[in-house]
Amino acid sequence: MQPSEWIPLAVGVLNLATALVTWTAHHRRSRTTTPTSHDHTSEPNREA
Repeated sequence: MQPSEWIPLAVGVLNLATALVTWTAHHRRSRTTTPTSHDHTSEPNREA
């Protein structure tokens, strides 16, 4: 494969992964009230 073929593919996969992670984190945070190990760091910011 040439760079002109896999560069757009890599960018597309990266965008998809970023969107998935962002949506999952937002969905989990807005849905769950009990803080997980990931949300625990942002908990004090939400309290203030």
